[in-house]
Amino acid sequence: MEKSNNISYFAIHITHVIVGFLLLSVGIITVLHFDYGNISFLFAVPQFFLTGLVPTLIALLILFRVLTEAEKVSISSKNNTLELNGSWIRKKNRKLKISSIQYIGLKYRETRMKRWIITAVLVVFTIEVHWQNAIDLWGYARIAPILLLCAIILSFAIVLFVFFPRRFIEIGTNEETILIPYRNLSKTKTQQLLEVLNISPDNINREKTIGIITNNIVDGLFSFIFSIFLLIFGIILTITPVIFYGSFTRSIGIILGMKLLLRVINGSPFYYKTENDEIYIGRSIQFTFIKTSKAEVDQRISFSPLRFHYFEIACYIYLIFQATRYSFRNIWYGYTDFSPLYFIIGIVLISLIFIRWFNPLTINKINFKEYSINVRVAKSFELAGKGRLSTKEILTKKMGNFISDFKPFKNDKSLVISFILFILFLIFPWIYILFGGNFIII
Repeated sequence: MEKSNNISYFAIHITHVIVGFLLLSVGIITVLHFDYGNISFLFAVPQFFLTGLVPTLIALLILFRVLTEAEKVSISSKNNTLELNGSWIRKKNRKLKISSIQYIGLKYRETRMKRWIITAVLVVFTIEVHWQNAIDLWGYARIAPILLLCAIILSFAIVLFVFFPRRFIEIGTNEETILIPYRNLSKTKTQQLLEVLNISPDNINREKTIGIITNNIVDGLFSFIFSIFLLIFGIILTITPVIFYGSFTRSIGIILGMKLLLRVINGSPFYYKTENDEIYIGRSIQFTFIKTSKAEVDQRISFSPLRFHYFEIACYIYLIFQATRYSFRNIWYGYTDFSPLYFIIGIVLISLIFIRWFNPLTINKINFKEYSINVRVAKSFELAGKGRLSTKEILTKKMGNFISDFKPFKNDKSLVISFILFILFLIFPWIYILFGGNFIII
């Protein structure tokens, strides 16, 4: 008789509960001050419908999702069977033959489209409605301090929502993919969980958080520089009316900057191989891993634009359009003069997008009998300083790697397609505006 292992825990994403109540508080504050001005559009309505309704609806959506996904989880293994039980609002029970499991992973669910649509809506409303009106109306309307307070609360909620994504245990078989809610466990509990999942607890021994963050920044240096540039750019456009780069450019810059910064600092979704070829350990701050059954592995360097999140691609296209439009605005608008500031900002922005667009990924394609999964493998390099981070060494090595990746240009179809798409996105604004089109994106 085999030994029976089991572990139980209650999983609820506390951070998203806090986010939900913060957003709800914005709705309550605006309702309590509903008489502080009206919105005139065909007829007058209280300002709550613009300032508080959307955060309230999103708060209810987040809290509903948190409650429905909260579970008392029990995982046990016995006699070559893995049993999964979940109970609270919904009861679940699954029994899986361990031999039928193709992979098990503890991963972030950071890339879901719904998550980034919610983030985009919150950022746009925070910047365009709360921050902008608080700045414009300060000293002229009594609602300005209320808008400023709501803007601060919303900004804090957005940071929590973006930088603390959920983690799930994902189990894949030939028939289905099962997601199990997860919460941060103590080291002892985590070791117990790994034993239940038949994974060596030695994989938990990792370096300190500050060391992980430092290595992630070094390995993703260009993305880190790009994210900081976008955040500073978006904040400057928000607080000063002197520079105008389009109505939503500041919001897009801040959203994309946060997304890139999260990935750089957290190292997600990149993994490095352990001595056991079937186990990949995540570079993220919190412990993540993927364990696969023995299967054929194809490693390739990917330049495909589809390696990005669809939301990220849309942001790049928008920023390329706006950078082209405003950098060369004196060409399409006769009443404007050439602006060195706008030109430099546009060139820097397009250059950083270019580097990010063609930054290759090392992908391990793991081929099971019925399907395959892709694991993004972390690429790192050693510095000559051994413990001392030399900026010159990092930049030199990174640029050398970037240039060398273009050598097999003729033999890489995805690189060719990526290059053609980037050029099309770059020249489309020129063609559209020069031939009399009214720019679609304001």
